[in-house]
Amino acid sequence: MSENQMAAGTGPAAVPGGSAEAAPGGQAGPVAGGPVAGGPVAGGLAAGGTVPGEAAARRPGMTVLHWSLAAFLLLGAVQIFLAGLGAFRTETVGADTAFAAHRSFGFALAGAALVILVLALVARAGRAAVAGAAALVVLTGLVQSLLAGLADDHALFGGLHAFDGLAILGVAAWLWARTRPRAPRLPR
Repeated sequence: MSENQMAAGTGPAAVPGGSAEAAPGGQAGPVAGGPVAGGPVAGGLAAGGTVPGEAAARRPGMTVLHWSLAAFLLLGAVQIFLAGLGAFRTETVGADTAFAAHRSFGFALAGAALVILVLALVARAGRAAVAGAAALVVLTGLVQSLLAGLADDHALFGGLHAFDGLAILGVAAWLWARTRPRAPRLPR
């Protein structure tokens, strides 16, 4: 049977108990990995191209990933607040002290991004989601620190540091939307 027939649910394996090979006596019968043995054709493919049992096993991991991303977005809002707080306290307490909370919280966000990458891998969220989570790690852990350090000498890098913060929130929001729970689709 061709891959197109399997994907469309047509051909001998689409018939309950049927297979691509004839059993002794000339009748179609089940083969290992076929519809009766629990192969990918049994009950049709679930949403995302996974076997129904596999989709159910992935659900808790995707839920944890989704809510971790929601928490990351809320922490990103706190980080923006801390940046604003530091910007308006520099004259009274000095820049190092004013931005200390923002700096420390940024390192915590980098750790949270690393946790999100691990969760995406464990949940088998797909290539795009894993790549997005990896980008989150690079943007929070490397690029933010690099731009903040360069901003001491050139204000342009301070602006790019803020822009990178927006990119971090954008990637996290995209991942959050991508991992949100969806109603299961019935096979056709």
